Amino acid sequence: MQDRYVGDLGDFGKYALLKSLCSSAFAEPELRLGVVWYLVADERKGNDGRYTDYLKDTGQNGARFRRCDPSLYDALRRIVHSEQRGVLSVRTGGVLPTGTAFYEEPLTFKDVPVKGRLPHRSRWLRGA
Repeated sequence: MQDRYVGDLGDFGKYALLKSLCSSAFAEPELRLGVVWYLVADERKGNDGRYTDYLKDTGQNGARFRRCDPSLYDALRRIVHSEQRGVLSVRTGGVLPTGTAFYEEPLTFKDVPVKGRLPHRSRWLRGA
């Protein structure tokens, strides 16, 4: 996950699914969500994260996307339009259910030899 991708169309689908799975309609009692961000360095390559046209104020977008989850749609729209596209905005912006636990420690392999990456990743995951 790279901060600059927050709020793209893929996020809308993922967050809507997570919210639904944690709702009382599916789980009694409601499940508490935990998010382990696999944060990596920003690689200014590729076109990932640019798919935000679904947030444009059009009747078609309202019918196709906002209607599915108005609060999520509005929260992601605020994040993208404020240009605060980061995991911090997801945590503080009302995107996921109240009480969601977040692990935001970046995972970096700087100065980690190839053979040491698996144990390094395992320690990172245990930290979550």
